[in-house]
Amino acid sequence: MSRLSRLGQAGSPQRELNLYQDAYRFLLARHWPQAIVNCQDMSPDRVAAELTVLVRQAARRSEECR
Repeated sequence: MSRLSRLGQAGSPQRELNLYQDAYRFLLARHWPQAIVNCQDMSPDRVAAELTVLVRQAARRSEECR
């Protein structure tokens, strides 16, 4: 059994990036909030910290809309 994801088995890092970009545009066109986090050269802890900030910001915006 392969340890690669389905995308990893069928594609490449560039293909994966292209699919994420397509999804971004698709959701943006439907007015879904989007964020891009460039994880290159970031430690896992730093990535987690960035994501935590974004989730908290989104939660605050959601609360403001109620």
